[in-house]
Amino acid sequence: MGSIQLFPRRGAVTIADVWRVAPGAPSGAIRVRPARVEDYAAIRALERQAHLGAHASTLRQFESRRQVFPEGQWVAECDGTIAGAGGSVIVAWESYPAEPNWRALTGDGTFLTHDPHGRTLFAFDAVADFTRRGFGVARALHLARRRLCRRLNLRRIAAALPLPGYRALRGSASPELYAKRVVWGEIEEPVMRFHLAQGFQYCGILHGFLPEDEASGGHAALVAWLNPLYAPPGPSASIASQRARKCA
Repeated sequence: MGSIQLFPRRGAVTIADVWRVAPGAPSGAIRVRPARVEDYAAIRALERQAHLGAHASTLRQFESRRQVFPEGQWVAECDGTIAGAGGSVIVAWESYPAEPNWRALTGDGTFLTHDPHGRTLFAFDAVADFTRRGFGVARALHLARRRLCRRLNLRRIAAALPLPGYRALRGSASPELYAKRVVWGEIEEPVMRFHLAQGFQYCGILHGFLPEDEASGGHAALVAWLNPLYAPPGPSASIASQRARKCA
């Protein structure tokens, strides 16, 4: 596919892995900052590590994301080195089909679908150095998304999550039933469980979201976090003026 994937492959270090395993503490604080072009090599190395060498982002995709929406592209530094990276893009979710796919939402990883007038911050990907598990790298990237969502007064953060464990039950359960069992705590699906623990709500299955993800059957679980500080846009100036005249 030639682009970064939302889904880590087998053996990858996911944000859930980082959150749940805490062997120690870093000697320095985690600092999240905007990604720069000179960070590309380090970010690509992390992506290749997480995805077992497959589908790391190209320089063209990386630069496109930075140019289109620099505020949503971050790296996490720990002890002077890049220990994690994550990206986000604003989309007008309502303008897409009921079940959009990965390429449609992200412009095949370029973020040319970015819509500053949209109300949804789509969480694209998060990778972390597995040698720094428990250092809070993934948590820092996750909090950066929430801060951005609040600052831009966006309605929600949405994410399409992999269901790699579905491979074992694919012949006996629908993806909807599988996801329900995860929500009920009957199945341990780390990435999805992590998001649920962080206040995300399960919204359903996106069928065929990423056909290349064979373990998940090509499907993804849609989850959303609602911004509690969201303030709906006020009436337009003309409407406000009309109301003022009526009250006069």
